[in-house]
Amino acid sequence: MNTIEELRTYFGQDHFAFAQGIEIADVQPDFATCTVALRKTHLNALGVVQGGMVFTLADFAFAVASNSQQYGCVTVNSSINFLRAASGSRMDATARQISRSKRICVYEVSVYDENSETVATATMTGYIKTLKNGKG
Repeated sequence: MNTIEELRTYFGQDHFAFAQGIEIADVQPDFATCTVALRKTHLNALGVVQGGMVFTLADFAFAVASNSQQYGCVTVNSSINFLRAASGSRMDATARQISRSKRICVYEVSVYDENSETVATATMTGYIKTLKNGKG
């Protein structure tokens, strides 16, 4: 498994997530938690966290978890259910693997607000481009 420091360095190249303020909080094999401190720029016209920000946090947590042991997994399909508006000043997302074959993996992602209320749930499917031995 890559260390959390190695993953932070690697994903530091994800300029979009970095610009949103998303950080990697925890990584274990095929599992990750990411967090973001909410800013005014994350809000929509109704004054609640924009759905794209919720999705971005979920997708980034999936990326970190699915690449925790190797690099080269990309999202090929995703489905998200928005359950409630986020409250507080922070959101967290946890991604957990539920299935993996040689080339396909599936993760469940939950996004929580500062009050531990579930904001959204997502299912993310990834294509594993690079195997552990570095061959495609």
